[in-house]
Amino acid sequence: MSERRLELIVRTPARVVLRERVRGVTAEDGSGRFGVRPGCEPVVAALVPSVLTYADDGGDERFVVVSSYVLHARPDQVEVAVREAIPSRSLEEVDEELMASVVARDEGEDAMREAFRSLYRRLVATMAEEGRRP
Repeated sequence: MSERRLELIVRTPARVVLRERVRGVTAEDGSGRFGVRPGCEPVVAALVPSVLTYADDGGDERFVVVSSYVLHARPDQVEVAVREAIPSRSLEEVDEELMASVVARDEGEDAMREAFRSLYRRLVATMAEEGRRP
């Protein structure tokens, strides 16, 4: 008889980041870390930004860096709704992926700020020009 598994689903607003059969999940809320195993009682928890860990079907530990999120566990499934998620196979990858994500976010925010500055300058110039018209 095969060992029971959970279906782990990690979703962002844009896509499903991870869908995998797992042996168990470890998450973190405001009171600390806790585990979810197949056959668990249903639970909904608001969780803190952290590294979600899980044991894949082969028993290897895997990681997902997550922002604040909501976890809904049932006896055969764990669903995680999160704004951002970065899956990784090792802690070293977690660090690299997290740094790359921070850099990309900063670059995106800089580009957006510059676009707003440009729009504002054009708006002010247009208003000044219209103010000079008789």
